[in-house]
Amino acid sequence: RNANGPIWGFKELPDGKFICSCSCTQYEGQPVSRLFRVHADGALDTTFQTGVNWGNIFAYHPLPDGRVYAGGRYKRANAPNDTLFLARFLPDGSLDPTFAPPSITMGGLAADYGPLITWLQPWPGGHLIASGEFGSVNQMSRESIFLLDSTGAVTAAFDNFHVGIYQGQFGANASINWITSVSTDTLYICGAYIGLNDGTTNDPQQRFVSRLLVSGLGVGVENVPTHTNLQLWPNPVSGTCMVELEELPPSAVLIVRDALGRERLRQPVRSHSTTLDLHTLSDGLYFLELRTGNERLAVQRLVVQH
Repeated sequence: RNANGPIWGFKELPDGKFICSCSCTQYEGQPVSRLFRVHADGALDTTFQTGVNWGNIFAYHPLPDGRVYAGGRYKRANAPNDTLFLARFLPDGSLDPTFAPPSITMGGLAADYGPLITWLQPWPGGHLIASGEFGSVNQMSRESIFLLDSTGAVTAAFDNFHVGIYQGQFGANASINWITSVSTDTLYICGAYIGLNDGTTNDPQQRFVSRLLVSGLGVGVENVPTHTNLQLWPNPVSGTCMVELEELPPSAVLIVRDALGRERLRQPVRSHSTTLDLHTLSDGLYFLELRTGNERLAVQRLVVQH
């Protein structure tokens, strides 16, 4: 197989086809956009037409139904003034209207190579972690990493996350270029940065590769076994909320964690009804855990809106 320019990357799709990104205009003598699809034998799939004619695509995440996420910085011929950083394409190559592509800028991040997305990491519940080099997503501070749901809505995760500048030979970087996970509690990241601040701990010695502990990262809590019937109201909560337990476990505690899994509040359970004072918590997504010893008995999402 041949093309008239570089093919920068490809990824296999569930049906055996491949999604490809390039800086070419022809593949096997046929016109292609910068995001095209080929059959398992390498022949061009002409039923997939994205119209991407500018920029680069660095990351993909295919879905079982034939849709595919594409991250980078790129434009389409029929929307030359609309720069996309993350979009979801339908099996025919058109944009998925049920997904809202995020607006991404450098914000206050003083780096030279963004904004762009370089990695997409699937996460439980149909969520997606996107990383690259940027400072703002949908006018919210998100430095080079964020979590979004299947509609494109950005979650509260990583809202206080900061990356430090690495001054390299060719300019300033603050990028997270790759992510891998070994569980829903741990992420490994690498990129061009010096110093990380997760909103609680500021570690200026972190550089280029780090491990993030992300227990309860906004998703993936649905499969926690619930041994005790836990009811929580109101939710969303603006100040105090009531927690009702049908059964009272021995030596139980309630723990409120933020979207990065950091403990924000701990309160012993002494009766079937417990009042939690959440006035000191910032607006956002949290998780309420019921624990006894080392066992997590129940967990529920909790939204704070003052």
